[in-house]
Amino acid sequence: MVNITNFMLKYLLYFLVSGSVISLAAFASEKGYPFLAGILMVLPNMSLVAFYFINKSAGPKSTIIAVKSSALATFMVWPFYALVLLYFIPKIGVNKSLLYGFFVSIVVAVVFFYVSQLSFFQNFINK
Repeated sequence: MVNITNFMLKYLLYFLVSGSVISLAAFASEKGYPFLAGILMVLPNMSLVAFYFINKSAGPKSTIIAVKSSALATFMVWPFYALVLLYFIPKIGVNKSLLYGFFVSIVVAVVFFYVSQLSFFQNFINK
């Protein structure tokens, strides 16, 4: 029963932290502050909670590996997502562009996963 409670509390915390930041960003944008909303969206709200629970359940070594792989994935995947949005939003609108960006980021993430198996990346991640 304790494991189920911890499991539920962990995901409730994920939801509250992420939902709060997303709600605050949407509110800022609605009030005429889209730049502030953009800054709020890049705060590490999800990773803060995730790294906390990774450390709690698997220890600091696993947390360091998660931080390194997350940083590499961000540098590899996010630029493609942003470029897709910047290119397609003026042409086809926001909703379709978000969908295209999501699919492109999934493809790039899968490619990144396979490329990350190369020794250079493994040496960086596991040291």
